[in-house]
Amino acid sequence: MATRMTRLYRLAGPLLGVVLPAQGAAAEAVEMAPVRVTVLDPDGKPKRGAVVEVLRFEGGDACYSNLDVGEGDEYQVIAKLPTPKSGSLGMQVPVAIPYRVRVDVPPYAIEWRERVYAGAELTIQLRPGAVVEGIVKNDNGKPIPAEKITLHAPYPRKLRYHSHAGDDGKFRFERLMPGAATVRTESSQGAIHGGHTVTLASGETSRVEVTLDHGAVIRGQVVDAATDEPIEGAVIGVGWTFDKPVTTDKDGRYALIGLGGPYANNLYIRATGYCQQQIPRPKAKTGTVTVDLKLVRGMTVAGRILDAAGKPVEGCYVAVVGMQYTNQQETDWFSTRTDKDGRYSIDDLRRELTPVLLVRHERHATLTMAIPPPGAQKRVTVPDVQLRPRRILRGRLLDSKGMPWAGQLVEVGGNHHG
Repeated sequence: MATRMTRLYRLAGPLLGVVLPAQGAAAEAVEMAPVRVTVLDPDGKPKRGAVVEVLRFEGGDACYSNLDVGEGDEYQVIAKLPTPKSGSLGMQVPVAIPYRVRVDVPPYAIEWRERVYAGAELTIQLRPGAVVEGIVKNDNGKPIPAEKITLHAPYPRKLRYHSHAGDDGKFRFERLMPGAATVRTESSQGAIHGGHTVTLASGETSRVEVTLDHGAVIRGQVVDAATDEPIEGAVIGVGWTFDKPVTTDKDGRYALIGLGGPYANNLYIRATGYCQQQIPRPKAKTGTVTVDLKLVRGMTVAGRILDAAGKPVEGCYVAVVGMQYTNQQETDWFSTRTDKDGRYSIDDLRRELTPVLLVRHERHATLTMAIPPPGAQKRVTVPDVQLRPRRILRGRLLDSKGMPWAGQLVEVGGNHHG
């Protein structure tokens, strides 16, 4: 992940956080503007010492849609400051980039605001947090552990809180904002449960009881398709997000307990040096099913990203995306970051999926380009890619009476033509 240096200065009046990209003295100038935040306590009085963060989520936050699960959870702390006695502060950030603002003041709810841009002025009043307490049981009513319990928060979008349940099956989430949330449960002793909805209310505790079906047990062996040698360390999971993952042993064998229930999905498998593979979910809902798998070697796509002046761009997000539609959608989305020389290398790609290169960097225009079909090549070297400077679209939205229309989402879409 690209890093940033945050330099903080105390000026006359509110604290200001000045954020400078860590690109050296020769870096191009970045247009900045303040995000101003005022924090009030539940009685409406200014709150001193509230920790205010401006975050940049790598998943795009409405800039673009993607299937990169890992990138969606990554974020950069652009600025972080405590509020002064007045409860108000300003933080200078680059313009035309969507941010999230997080305000943390225990024991109140952690407050979030999304789609915040430079120039915004926010007033955030603290409120008691909502609590979710729950227990996970098997279909015989016995409490069981759950390795991963995810609460999909009502706001902001795509925000996930993670917890787990011990042998007593109990779990807890606290300091939540109000709204309708969804609890998703994964346990090695039962099938995935992903549809329990709970309504969160400030200062109140909601209780959840999750019952997991036992489901079917999937066993098998994973081998190299060319040599029939077992593959150790291959990962098998449910769905393209690899839920309930298990790993093969030295003999290439695995056992996945609990496939079934209303949230059953296809099996996916990946291993270093091999193409990711999708297997239709077995129809059996109980018992033991044997699924042996053969993996083929993948290809590598490599290259270099430069700026308009021909200098390497470090920390650039580069993804190779491949899709095809047969009986079901087949998708590869693998990504990396460029090194100090602007170089990238992405492995384990399928040759049969027509690959497209996606390149993103905050200070440059986003680029997509087709990669020539690889044929039998094991490695495709893409010619140097030069990014153009980013352009900022500015405007004003008016309603039918010609009055400014605030708070509306404006999206821009289109095709890339080189």
